[in-house]
Amino acid sequence: MKKVIVLLIATLTVTLCACGNENESKTSKVKDIAVQSDYTQYEYTSLKQASEIIVKAEVQDELSEKNSIIEKDSDDPESVSDFSAVREIKILEVYAGKEKIKSGDTIKIIEDAAMDGEYYYHGENYKSLKKGEEYILFLNKNNAAGKYSIISADNGKVCTSDFKDMNDRSEENFEVAVKALVEFDSDLDDKEKTKIIEGKVYRNTNKEPSKKEIELTSGVVKYDYTDKGIAVTLK
Repeated sequence: MKKVIVLLIATLTVTLCACGNENESKTSKVKDIAVQSDYTQYEYTSLKQASEIIVKAEVQDELSEKNSIIEKDSDDPESVSDFSAVREIKILEVYAGKEKIKSGDTIKIIEDAAMDGEYYYHGENYKSLKKGEEYILFLNKNNAAGKYSIISADNGKVCTSDFKDMNDRSEENFEVAVKALVEFDSDLDDKEKTKIIEGKVYRNTNKEPSKKEIELTSGVVKYDYTDKGIAVTLK
């Protein structure tokens, strides 16, 4: 889990529209509260070692007040000291920890995001799980609740539905995400997978077309071997 250091890095007002029919609509304003948190940053091999289970899963519910847990500061009841949500996922594939869980299981996991009235709390640069989308999740029970939780926020979560969240990732988390997609969500042969997983992956800023590519559900990974490592472009 996280240790909250600074509350409120940025507040963003978002208008959400829900339409029951063509003549009826309602709007609500959500205040986006990004919280700077102290997470351990794992490189790919260490992240796998820290995981009790590694799975591909589909999110079954929306983030809401009902599944959120908000802790208030005892000295200042208006101040949030910690937050999380208990989310429901359906296991599609098990990559590690097959003795603990199986495909088809539906389980509850903890993520570092929560809703409290009009406020949406989340770790800095963390995007909460979206209902209906599929993710590779690195999970362990290293928390007070004793439930499976996503390890180190975005470090332990990779969306396989699309590449939308990849642009906001740090270089370290970008490398982890690419390696997870290559290992668990691609049809590359084992030799090529190993070269990428054991290599240094970085964002490609060169406009020259890449020579190699991998077709994934989420898009196309284009890559080249360079003196620096493996230059990757996502399409």
